Amino acid sequence: MVPAPKSGRWVIGTVPQRPEPGWYPVVDPGEAPVLRPLAHLPVREQTVASALMLCLADCIETLQGPTIGHADFAEAQRMGVYSYGNRLLCSWTELLPGTKHARFRWGNSDIYTRYFTDYQRFIDRPKYFAEQARDKGGTVLLVKLDLSAFYDNIDVGRLIESLRRHYAKFCETFPDYPKHDEDFLAVAREALTLRWDPQDSTYAPLLRDRALPRGLAQGLAASGFFANAYLIDFDKEIGRQLNTAIHFEGDEFTLVDYCRYVDDLRIVVSVDARLPHTHIPGVITQWVQRILDVTVNEHVEDDRNVLKLNARKTEHEEFAAVSAESGDVAAMRLLQQSLSGPFDLESLQQTSAGLNGLLALAELSREAETSAPSSSPLSLIERPKLQVKDDTLTRFAAFRLVKSLRLKMSFLGEEAAGVAHECEAVARRLAAAWVTNPALVQVLRYAFGIYPAADILLPVLEALRDKLDCPVAFERLVAQYVLAELFRSGATEIGWDSDAGPGPDVEHFRDALAATAHQLLNRRDSPWYLQQQASLFLTVTGRPLAPPEGTPELHRHAIVAGLVQGHPGPAQTLPAGDFVALSYVAYQITGSQANFKRGIQAWSKGRNQEALRLARELLRQTDSELYDYCFARPPRPRQRTPADITGAGDHTRPSGPPLRNSVWLPLQVVFCRAHNPLRQENALLKLALGLVRCMRKADTPEQLRPDFIQVRCADWDRLSHPHVHLEVSPSLRKSRETLNALYTTPEWCEGFAAWTYALGRVLRAAALGNVDFTSRRYVLAGEPSPYTGIRSTWQKRRFGMHHASGSITGHDASVTPWFSELLLQLLRWPGLEVESPLIPQAAAIESFDILETILYERLQGQNAIFGRSSMVPVYRFPVQFPLRRESRLRVVVVQGLLPQASHFTEFGKCLDGSDYRAWHRQHLGLLSVLINRHVRTLAHAKAEPGEEAEGRPFVDLIVFPELSVHVEDFDLLRALSDATGAIIYAGMVGELSPITRAPINVAKWIIPQRRETGRSFLVINQGKFHLTKDEREIGMESWRPYQAIIELRSGSRTYAISGAICYDATDIALAADLRDQSHMFVVAAMNKDIKTFDGMISALRFHMYQHVVLANSGEYGGSTTQAPYSKEHHRVVSHMHGGQQIGISVFEVETDDFGPGGKAFPSSGTGNGKTPPAGLRRVPWGTT
Repeated sequence: MVPAPKSGRWVIGTVPQRPEPGWYPVVDPGEAPVLRPLAHLPVREQTVASALMLCLADCIETLQGPTIGHADFAEAQRMGVYSYGNRLLCSWTELLPGTKHARFRWGNSDIYTRYFTDYQRFIDRPKYFAEQARDKGGTVLLVKLDLSAFYDNIDVGRLIESLRRHYAKFCETFPDYPKHDEDFLAVAREALTLRWDPQDSTYAPLLRDRALPRGLAQGLAASGFFANAYLIDFDKEIGRQLNTAIHFEGDEFTLVDYCRYVDDLRIVVSVDARLPHTHIPGVITQWVQRILDVTVNEHVEDDRNVLKLNARKTEHEEFAAVSAESGDVAAMRLLQQSLSGPFDLESLQQTSAGLNGLLALAELSREAETSAPSSSPLSLIERPKLQVKDDTLTRFAAFRLVKSLRLKMSFLGEEAAGVAHECEAVARRLAAAWVTNPALVQVLRYAFGIYPAADILLPVLEALRDKLDCPVAFERLVAQYVLAELFRSGATEIGWDSDAGPGPDVEHFRDALAATAHQLLNRRDSPWYLQQQASLFLTVTGRPLAPPEGTPELHRHAIVAGLVQGHPGPAQTLPAGDFVALSYVAYQITGSQANFKRGIQAWSKGRNQEALRLARELLRQTDSELYDYCFARPPRPRQRTPADITGAGDHTRPSGPPLRNSVWLPLQVVFCRAHNPLRQENALLKLALGLVRCMRKADTPEQLRPDFIQVRCADWDRLSHPHVHLEVSPSLRKSRETLNALYTTPEWCEGFAAWTYALGRVLRAAALGNVDFTSRRYVLAGEPSPYTGIRSTWQKRRFGMHHASGSITGHDASVTPWFSELLLQLLRWPGLEVESPLIPQAAAIESFDILETILYERLQGQNAIFGRSSMVPVYRFPVQFPLRRESRLRVVVVQGLLPQASHFTEFGKCLDGSDYRAWHRQHLGLLSVLINRHVRTLAHAKAEPGEEAEGRPFVDLIVFPELSVHVEDFDLLRALSDATGAIIYAGMVGELSPITRAPINVAKWIIPQRRETGRSFLVINQGKFHLTKDEREIGMESWRPYQAIIELRSGSRTYAISGAICYDATDIALAADLRDQSHMFVVAAMNKDIKTFDGMISALRFHMYQHVVLANSGEYGGSTTQAPYSKEHHRVVSHMHGGQQIGISVFEVETDDFGPGGKAFPSSGTGNGKTPPAGLRRVPWGTT
């Protein structure tokens, strides 16, 4: 057990029980303070409980009903939705009429839905029903109830019985689920029953009811889920009585609504306005307790496990005091939206002021609670009425206040020193909030995170050390917990943020914390969790660790500390498994491959071959790059590279010679190099077809390995071109006993699935350029960092692989969603539900013939759209993006003034000097806010129905000029997209070649993808091939490995947009390749020859026969949008004249005019477009 403080008031001064001045908890007469019993559980127990949750998730969540997407609270009430806290992240379908069915995708990275979203619904729902009830007359009351020690008093026997009953009923409705099994329920009972360490009995007098908890463990990830299951009967029973008149103990009230967030209950009732109602909350408390007794308490196995309402926490308010939108909840919502962006310095300052106001509101609430009661009615005037608890309000404001300060510093560069005093003031204020409630340890961590000052830390440490010698056990344990949290935070958070900006010397902060750590390690009364966190802090910060005698629990910590400091010592006697594990922990702390290599070389001396083999295999499975560093050596002349050494040989080094054409090479030698010819989808399709042919000849799927396969190509540099072929030949060697576990068939793959999985892992390895097919683009940065645990292993990554281009090739998006979907199908595992909108036939791949047909048809399709004039591969990226009014695209073209052409010679080719970066970032921030306000103003002026969805003006596309946004300011573009809902096409500066690391000129497509479970971004780089003289002189490299086409799919329509950068738009070959594939051509430019580009756009609009959008730098002006309409005054949709001007142009494009509908084509009969150019033909996919 780890005893932690519960939220409670502390004061500096005296309290009735303690006449000496000091720092004490405020305790009501006759009561004793209690601690929260957190369970420190092993991985095994967490795993078993999570597995039980997975098996029951669909049943329990279906019974509770969906909270996601229910802005209509009346519908939520009709469906019986009452529980909003600790809800699993599910997808919902209507399998039966009127019944929503939950499907928990247990391959999710998240277990529960987001706290802020669900809590917001929980707060808003009572207000909605209170307003409805008020309109019907009567006095409307909101009653807040709290369950006392909820988790601790859950009866596991009664929980198991309710699970049995709920699941049996669920299976009657959904018979496809397996029937319940008594052995399963017996395992569930065993796994969920708490068994405390005998030493934990010493904490019992300080816990509620002076006994160790017998309910669900606080600290078990699945406890929230099972706690909800425990109260389903209770929720349903109260819900059954909604909208009825309740007669109880001689009183009458109408139950309007009920909802629950874990142990926090909200009840809305209506009473006769003519009758007194001050006693009604007490009546409702008794009524709810009666229902608790009937539905829960009367069925427990252990009479001590009884749920009770905490009468001291019962509150009530009349609706008039609840409904005002100017309260704390409305302020939280507004400030949350402000921090989501877009933002500039001024808006961040306003947000900070608002968050400080919330802190003041929480402080006022705490003062009101602790002040002596007054009989004067005037004392009620200033007392705030909060819908959110003051500690929740404090945590909310603290986190966002720190975030706003960090954002503010990112705008200031070297001038950020001016924010230091503001950071200090915030840190002191947050530390002061912790002083009044030591349970707010998280807020104290935020304080030191933004300003790690030793002069703030020292009084905190002094107060905590004083409590360690306090005779009151409660205060002593609170101090120990807070100190443990400070040590953990010092090792993993405080002072490790490279973007923290100027501030106090963090080493002084660490010295003060280290001195206390050494003192506590030498105290025999320091609990194990405090000793371990102190040891971790000392190790991570590179300070010596000398555990005292008689502390076996610190033995491994001492070994890691020695490895971190380069003294392997005791580690030399460890067996292979322990040595690799602890050495890798040390490597995670230092990031030093050289230290790791020296350690493993020293350990290897005198070891037998079996131990060496085991150590090497464990390391290879954990981190293949580190394995390569430690063991791979360039081969001697005329010596073949051993097949079991991944990444060896000259060809695997970025500086190696070009691959030899028309020569058989091992597959891993081809893709383990910086210039990986298999990086592009077209090449991967050719490899996949060759691998399928190899699979037909193989005996087992394990023979499909990168070191068993030979490849040959006549022109490696043009492998993605249609006329270049790839030959694939298997060695078909039998797998050795030392086979890398990566390439064994997982136990869940049965039948043909073993072959598809084998194909998927080789394809992903080839695309990634890493034999470890489970890894992401970067597994470990290799730089010193705070300790975060073993961040990734191949076993874990195997279940959480992302196959989008960003995870495989970065923003060099030469892997399309089609190929990502193929990998998802090939490498699927049971916890993953895979939809195949792009490859419907992939859901049932049961033979080599089906697999080969899918790949062949895709390759033929790619060959058909290849840019034969420009000799560049073309890739399509389909995205679901509902268009405004189904056929309109609202476009914003932006002209900014930074950077200007002269800045590249004055401030460097990447514009990354700190002073210029701050100036440039401020300019982009101001532009983003201006764009947002401009669009909002336009939307308000037009006052069109549905113009604002969820407070966001609806914009489809925003276009920025060439080289206008620094890559490090990507967060500002993402915030602008969030605020407007728009796709962004922006010219970037500071982007480096993925191969040579030289500067390149790219524009980024930033495409928001919104789903029921959240929002993500698809980011695609569009490169520039034809460089200007000025670009070549400053060292930029040509880079355009592909041409991207963005397909906006809205219902049955598909509208295709492609882009180019400035000089590339003058390439007639590119225009010829795109004119039959795109419906809009977007150009990001920084061009001073306005007249020439005007003429070029006029020509392109006709020859490509589509809308052409040009966003030019504000230094020169001339941004324009044109289309080939028959009437001259219709052809120029938008034009911004004049140089050295900031400009924002907003206009709408009728997508059906020159898009898939072709309404403007003269052949349509009513078209208002010019006669199309000769040879124009739109490809048929545009209308599918």
